[in-house]
Amino acid sequence: KSIVTNILSTPGCPPFPPGEWLNVVRWKYVDLGKVLDSAHTTELNPKQTHIIDDEIELALRVSKSLGGIKTSSDHNIAFSMYIKAIAFVFPQ
Repeated sequence: KSIVTNILSTPGCPPFPPGEWLNVVRWKYVDLGKVLDSAHTTELNPKQTHIIDDEIELALRVSKSLGGIKTSSDHNIAFSMYIKAIAFVFPQ
């Protein structure tokens, strides 16, 4: 996972879901639905809380999934982001 940290901290790193970078590096399946969600999610799920101890509580709002790729435009957007990620990690 340190490779993902290196990628994310490199100047010019294209927008891409952090959880999918490792799949790119390993030439594994990349979930284009997650890629699309990272680009176009505008709604948030209700606040989620996590209690650490008596004095500390974390409250987070997480992005809501769009439900995957539904149109050819969705696919084109996600695939274009994927190609940019591939070209960034494996430049010619």
